[in-house]
Amino acid sequence: MLRWLCSSWGTFTASEIAAVEQLCLSHHRLGAGGVLGDLRSEAGYDAFVAYLACIDKTAQALGLEVAPRAYREQFSLNYKALFPDCARHLRVDVLEASIEQQSEIWVNGEQFELSADARRHAQLLQEAWAELGALLGRWHAAWAAQASGQPLPGGSAAAAVAAAGAQRPAR
Repeated sequence: MLRWLCSSWGTFTASEIAAVEQLCLSHHRLGAGGVLGDLRSEAGYDAFVAYLACIDKTAQALGLEVAPRAYREQFSLNYKALFPDCARHLRVDVLEASIEQQSEIWVNGEQFELSADARRHAQLLQEAWAELGALLGRWHAAWAAQASGQPLPGGSAAAAVAAAGAQRPAR
């Protein structure tokens, strides 16, 4: 989603802008990009569930393709119950596991060692999570400035965020 947002400034429809702005508000409610400690409280968990649902809704509104998920065919029946098809199925427990960066997890009382590939994907998820949070933070700031009547580069929140995005470090 981040790559698409960064490459598509100025081409948003009103409904796409509304979806991104709703996502910004959901992100803003997490406070400072969401802290793991908050994730473990009931209110924090619920906020993350709502945020992940908003990410999915925004991705759908933007017409973003779902990444291939054929690997799920190899999942056990228990995991297939959690991820029954090739839809996104964004889950707080997967996000939490990526944050914790553990080399093993416990599922139903059974310990599983995570592969190096799984740990690498957890790191990539955290990098994408941070990039999305930074982008949404810039969009929210530009949107708030526009709402308060402050002039923005290019005259819109999208243009202001595009300008801010152009200044982010190369990866």
